[in-house]
Amino acid sequence: MPDLHKDVKSSLRKKSSVEDIRWDTQYHTIRIGRATIELTAGEYHVLFPLRFGTPVTYADLARATCSGKLDGKGRMRMEKRIESIRSKLRGSGISVYCIVCYGYILLPELPPEKDCEVEEHDQNREIVG
Repeated sequence: MPDLHKDVKSSLRKKSSVEDIRWDTQYHTIRIGRATIELTAGEYHVLFPLRFGTPVTYADLARATCSGKLDGKGRMRMEKRIESIRSKLRGSGISVYCIVCYGYILLPELPPEKDCEVEEHDQNREIVG
């Protein structure tokens, strides 16, 4: 008889990776493992350019979204969407990080004691260094 407790514990230990995400553009959802995360169209458009796990500049992200503007209002709208995306991703093993003075990146959740320094600023996770 299989040990279900052991199976659950081992699946929780398995790290999520950006490559594991399944993207559904029609329904604005992503699947990470068995979890389906529903996003608004705006959130999906902000998150989709980050799908490769490589840094995307603020300007490139703004161009990829519907507004295409990086003025004060556009930047605030993007940051609000990023914050909403982070809250929906919480616990999935994946998060969106801000690279100071550059842009954003989608990565597996990093514990704060890893090689890079992660700072909390107004609920924004920023990678420094």
